[in-house]
Amino acid sequence: MEDVWSPGEDGSQPEAAEYGEGLWMTQAFSVDGVVKNGFAILKEHPAYTVVAALLLWVLGFLPSVLNSVLQVIGVVQQVEFELGQPPPTMAPEEALLNLAGQMGVLALQLVLFPFMLLLTAGMLRGFAWLVEDGAEDWRRLFTSFMPALKLFAYGLIFYLILTVFSVACAIPSVIGGIVVGLASIEAGVLVGVILYCALLLVGMVYLSITFFPGMLAVTVDERGPIESLGITWRAAQGARATLLVMFLVYGLILAIPIAGIVVVQFMVGPLAGLVANVAVSPLTIALSVVFTGGWAAGWLLYARPEARTREWDFFQRHPQRWS
Repeated sequence: MEDVWSPGEDGSQPEAAEYGEGLWMTQAFSVDGVVKNGFAILKEHPAYTVVAALLLWVLGFLPSVLNSVLQVIGVVQQVEFELGQPPPTMAPEEALLNLAGQMGVLALQLVLFPFMLLLTAGMLRGFAWLVEDGAEDWRRLFTSFMPALKLFAYGLIFYLILTVFSVACAIPSVIGGIVVGLASIEAGVLVGVILYCALLLVGMVYLSITFFPGMLAVTVDERGPIESLGITWRAAQGARATLLVMFLVYGLILAIPIAGIVVVQFMVGPLAGLVANVAVSPLTIALSVVFTGGWAAGWLLYARPEARTREWDFFQRHPQRWS
């Protein structure tokens, strides 16, 4: 069989016309649907899912673990600020050692980034293959080089658009600040900053939700980054509220444990933070992988004709909210 993504009957990728012949995005990406399908993949393919989670944990949390270790041994110092007091100073030797430790953590992050990108593309393609074919294709997990490159290019386009939008937000913010500043300079500055932050936050959420389906198109379906812009725009229409709720739940699941680790590190100390990181982060990563599997299944439900997905063994065992 030719090594392309969706075999179907002829071993080809889905045609553009097939997008929209499956379930609505509101059905395919509901919170309960994503979670249910993600846990179903975990239950049926535990070894495959656990290996993916372990690799993601190593790539994602190794820099933070290294930072905690450097804090414990004193290479990187945790600087504490007190209100009303001048910022603390460090001796030149300590400052240089601190900078070297921070640069080491940053260098590790940069080194691991391509592997994180490769694993992300591999997980989405591998989980999607599990849903459609039922086979554990380990090669897809480790060798999705072209989808990873497309995902990187798609991310660059997203951040370029986000940068242009952030600059554009400054125009109404400056105008609003000037208008209010005619009466009070302090109030004008405050209004300008608040308006800019509000516009930027709303825009970032809107763009992130809109661009999310395209990430699945470039990885699962191996579409081009430019082509995926049109796919993601059409897919997100009418489904942004559903995607927002799904991402809020996903964000809370990840944010609460991470916030707890940060609190422990600052309130108790770096050693306690390191222990909390090692203890809690595997569970966080495992839940993240469950969501990734749910996203892959949800994309297939949307991007493949319903008549085809109804026949797959996975969805026979785990019925969906069919139309």
